[in-house]
Amino acid sequence: MFDYSKGKNLASDIITSKIRVSTAMFPGYYGNGFETWIFSDDERQKSRQIWHKSQRQALLVHGYISKNLRQKYCA
Repeated sequence: MFDYSKGKNLASDIITSKIRVSTAMFPGYYGNGFETWIFSDDERQKSRQIWHKSQRQALLVHGYISKNLRQKYCA
């Protein structure tokens, strides 16, 4: 299979002590795959995984998600 140890963290943000956002690149069948995760232990926010077609899209979505979660939970 794939050597996932060759994955690369592209961006990571801590929103609160219970919510963080992480975006990574990893090997896949058709080149690199890109994903953003919202990790949450906060009952108000569900954990989510979002797949992307490119690194540029992944970083744009990461920024959008982080900004919106900060506005929602840190204001």
